[in-house]
Amino acid sequence: MITAPRPKSTARSLFRRIRPVPLVLVLLAAAGVVAYASSRTMPVKLGGAMVTAGEFRETVGGVGTLTAEGRAVLAAPVQAVLMTVDVTAGTAVRRGATLAGFDARAAEADLRAAEARAEAAGRSLESAEIALAKARATASEASARLQRIEALARSGHATEADRDSAATTAETAALDVKVADAARATAVADHAAARASADELAARLADYTLKAPFSGIVTNVPATAHALVSPGSPVVEMVDPATLSADIRLDEASMAKVTVGAPASLRIVATGQTVSGRVAVVDRSLDPETREGRVRIRLDAPPTGWAIGQRVTASITVGTVPDAVVAPLVALGWEGRASYLLASEAGRARRLPVDVLAYGEDSVRLDGVEPGTRVLPPGSVRPGRRVEIVP
Repeated sequence: MITAPRPKSTARSLFRRIRPVPLVLVLLAAAGVVAYASSRTMPVKLGGAMVTAGEFRETVGGVGTLTAEGRAVLAAPVQAVLMTVDVTAGTAVRRGATLAGFDARAAEADLRAAEARAEAAGRSLESAEIALAKARATASEASARLQRIEALARSGHATEADRDSAATTAETAALDVKVADAARATAVADHAAARASADELAARLADYTLKAPFSGIVTNVPATAHALVSPGSPVVEMVDPATLSADIRLDEASMAKVTVGAPASLRIVATGQTVSGRVAVVDRSLDPETREGRVRIRLDAPPTGWAIGQRVTASITVGTVPDAVVAPLVALGWEGRASYLLASEAGRARRLPVDVLAYGEDSVRLDGVEPGTRVLPPGSVRPGRRVEIVP
């Protein structure tokens, strides 16, 4: 026979089952209170920096690419077969070294023919000069004979016919001198033209051998041996590392501050190397669309692993303040357009509004803060929290 459970027994059973639940809640709540209290009393340990007073270098920054002022692209002089290529990319060469050579047989034949024409013109000139000298001698003799006969005729020792014959001979000799002089002038012009043609062909023939115009490094060899190349096609490209520079783009406001000779620091983006240099050129024309200008920074020394066209960032010093209030650039925070420092005062974090006067490469010049103020990374902790500065 089935009997119903007794109500008192059931109630006690349920009570025993649910009685531990409020205890767990109480313990959790207590733990939360302890954690909250700890969060309000335990300081947050953070690394910090200090606002200092001292020399400040104001800088402006820009981006650009590596280039070189001493740069040459040696091209084919005419359409010809490239017979030899004597260098590869990376080869160091001295000025005058042979880099490549073209098939110059046709040019050599043209030069030989031009030299032969110049020699023939030279011989013709020599003959014309000899003929002119003879004509002048004959004319001189004829003129002297005419003078003698005229003297004899005045004293009655020569006839009028003798005088007329001598005069005709002198006139003919003088005309021969003019003809010989004109022939010599033509010979001189012909010889000069032939010589100039030969010299031009000789200069062209020299172009069939590409030589280094300066000492430097071969950066590219776009042509291959035994290939037919067109006039103006690049064969060898080279750079003088001593003239390495960087073309940097700057905004309009920064351009107004930069002067020639200003020191600069360049960072090669690909390698992370930093090299020094100075502003060599300031282009005072701005791009009408981007409102950017260009400056050229000449490097003090080439970086290792450099390549023309490498991306670089630049920091250019545009002014120096001997006694300024300075903070690390990474300590500056922004909220909207308002700048601030997260300062540590009396062991608690406090947001301190500041005015930015100028930027340096890794620092910032400020107003509204005193030297000696300890600052924390912006956003690292809420204002009012207890903090402890650790090394």
